[in-house]
Amino acid sequence: MPPRTRTTHGSEVPEAFREAFGRDHQDALGYHGNALTLRSEGSCASVVFNVASIALERYLLALCALHGVEPRECTLGSLAREAADGANSRRARGGGFPESLVRAVQELESAFDICSLESSGDTEPGPPDAERALALCDLVAGFCPGPGLGHGSGRGGGCGGPGPRSGGCEVAQC
Repeated sequence: MPPRTRTTHGSEVPEAFREAFGRDHQDALGYHGNALTLRSEGSCASVVFNVASIALERYLLALCALHGVEPRECTLGSLAREAADGANSRRARGGGFPESLVRAVQELESAFDICSLESSGDTEPGPPDAERALALCDLVAGFCPGPGLGHGSGRGGGCGGPGPRSGGCEVAQC
């Protein structure tokens, strides 16, 4: 049996999940910071959106690990659902993970076919979409213990693969 440790919420979770939380949370913070930097440097919205979507995925994976949940699927929507179920079953601090946040993540995913193998490529994320992805990162990050990045502070997914599509705007073009 793997070593067990207590989460900040008093529930026992295998040490492997705690380690996964640490890795995923650090990755999320890095991608989130990169997305904020890209935005502040004037990169095109689709690049900011893509990097923020990867950060969102890593935050959701971190939350799953924090609550001892082994994700069954790799879409943002399913990760949000599983993170919420794990947090709410343990009654995490702050009253759990709201259903409205799960729906917002699912809407973002469906609007841009994130993680879809049949992505049509018809819609390119614009500045409001990049801001929405960054705002979701801030909201989800708030459920992770430890330091985070604040989107509102003025500072500055993809399925284990390269992340969401860029919608035709490559970094070199921006």
